Amino acid sequence: MEEVLQENRTGIESRRELWLDALRGLGILLVCVGHTAPPLAKFVYGFHIPLFFILSGFLFKPDRFSVVKYLKRLILPYFILCGINLVIYGVICWGTGEHYDLPKYIIGILYSNGTLEWMPNCSPLWYLTCAFVTFFIFAALFKVKVKWFALLGAVTGCGISYVLYLAGAPKLPWNIDTALMALIFVYAGYEMRRRDIVGYLLRRPVFVVLLMVCGSAAIVFNPVAKIDFDYNCYGNLFLMLTGALMVPVALFAIFRIVSWDKPVLRIMCWFGKHTILFMGFDYFAGFVARSIITWLPVKGWPVALILKICLLSLIAFVWEKLPFKRIYHGR
Repeated sequence: MEEVLQENRTGIESRRELWLDALRGLGILLVCVGHTAPPLAKFVYGFHIPLFFILSGFLFKPDRFSVVKYLKRLILPYFILCGINLVIYGVICWGTGEHYDLPKYIIGILYSNGTLEWMPNCSPLWYLTCAFVTFFIFAALFKVKVKWFALLGAVTGCGISYVLYLAGAPKLPWNIDTALMALIFVYAGYEMRRRDIVGYLLRRPVFVVLLMVCGSAAIVFNPVAKIDFDYNCYGNLFLMLTGALMVPVALFAIFRIVSWDKPVLRIMCWFGKHTILFMGFDYFAGFVARSIITWLPVKGWPVALILKICLLSLIAFVWEKLPFKRIYHGR
């Protein structure tokens, strides 16, 4: 996810970055929807996390992978935002009288157990440790100069993760089990760019429609309440992969043809640039939105969703004015 818009280019390539950032903006809005709108959760959960990994793979350059660089980009923001949320949650518990088990929450953050029980108020940040592990493994696969080795590694990782899911295995530290599944999506994004799949689809729009329809059907008919990559809940492997790959690929083609440099559409690009912030404060904004709703005459998840997005946008706007934002961005 953090690979999107990292290179500063001009001309056509610059416009290309805009549509990728807008697509990432859609991804983070879908995260907000998935955490707020129960009727849409099954569909959204079926592809929003794979979308981020495919985006990352699309711009991932294995030969340029640096552990230090990704520690700064992903793990430093992870601990900063987890720390801030620990303080916020402590204040909430103090105000509501709820129990605040600080030692347990610290262990949960160090382990990156992305559940409300172990990482209250900041559990969506599990994605950052998972992404770091995924990129580390993916780059390591390319160190072996054997044709198709990276594909073999991605498929093997997918199989191992699915077996762990079937066995009901406990979560591994830093979401290693989920990272093994994510390899297949990063590899898909990598091959999409290398083979110019988006350009191919733009010349055949009927394929885009078929991908969206078939992928959506696979998500809906998967025999689980919802796919959840955080909990390693995949349901039927074939249907999960079909939906998680087809819908994002179709969205790539759709977003590529839109001229995102228009002012009215730049808001999507702005959301994309603040993905980690939205993840970090999603649950806090949801808590505030639910509190506000109790005072409003209009209820329901659509109101909660609008309020949450507005609050997250305000947080991102204020964050941009802070003097230490460069630390958060890994600089």
